[in-house]
Amino acid sequence: MSRGWLLVAVAAGAAYLLMPGHPQSWLPGLPWRPLSLSVAIIGGVIAWRSGRRLGAGSPAVVACSNDGLVARGRARPDGPGRAEGPARGVALTPGLPGWYFDNSRFQGSPEPSTEFRGEPWTRRERELSYGGDEFPVYFLNDVQRFNFYGAESERRRTLPFSARWEGSLYAPVERGYTLWLTASGPALLRVDGKQIAAVDADGRDTAEAHLDLSEGPHDLRVSYARRPQRSPDLKVEWDLDGSRQAVQVPYLFPGAVTPAQWERDHTLAVLARALDGVFLALAGLLAIGLMAGFSRRLWDARPNGGGCWSVRCSASGWSSPTRAQPGRASIALTR
Repeated sequence: MSRGWLLVAVAAGAAYLLMPGHPQSWLPGLPWRPLSLSVAIIGGVIAWRSGRRLGAGSPAVVACSNDGLVARGRARPDGPGRAEGPARGVALTPGLPGWYFDNSRFQGSPEPSTEFRGEPWTRRERELSYGGDEFPVYFLNDVQRFNFYGAESERRRTLPFSARWEGSLYAPVERGYTLWLTASGPALLRVDGKQIAAVDADGRDTAEAHLDLSEGPHDLRVSYARRPQRSPDLKVEWDLDGSRQAVQVPYLFPGAVTPAQWERDHTLAVLARALDGVFLALAGLLAIGLMAGFSRRLWDARPNGGGCWSVRCSASGWSSPTRAQPGRASIALTR
């Protein structure tokens, strides 16, 4: 592959990773999830190394690649390109909004969001299934409010907190459902304004409820408070598809969703994953081709008859190894 086409491929891949996508796709855009970040890092390294080989270490190639992958990656997650992209206007926003408090009484102002900037809640959960240290209570690490050192440092692990979640639960079909509420400490579960389950135990306990749900959205509210000196634990589950599983995306939304909207969003999510799969396959083939080409050049430049590698180092970096004279080792340094 020529240097020009390589730069075009790198720029296209960087643009795809930065563009806003469907929230339930594998590569949803900024902020990058682990898969997107891994693809960007691997692609950047391969493009950088291959660009140096193909362009004899030209610094312009490296600068162009870095601008495409690093400088553009500094775009703010809440910037205009992310919030006003076409996918945001079509795809539904998934997740159950949650408000976290730094006490067990739901008092004071809720903690501001550090992940969902510009949103009025602390978090937008993909599911309610937390146990022990899995609770996302990162605000308890604020040393200005919770200043514990030395022998008292373990007190941070037992700090009380409370949280409430309010949103919409989408029932895909009309039938009877079983819901389970599991918690260590006081927790309440309400559906359509009615309390259907409650737990208040020193240890872990589970409450079970049966109710009929029509197809479509239903108001969902959950509250939980950690009891001091107890390990936090909270799970909300239901018998979707005949098996007990956590209530999660794509059935949780901040607001009511009509059946037509849900079906359209489900179709868009499937198409987005298919497009992501094509992108990942093409990126993988490109990476394999580049590595195969580099390996072939190494094989062609292998020493014969006991010869050694001849490596040229210019001001822009190391160039491709070439064959040296048998029995001699040469390293040529040029500026």
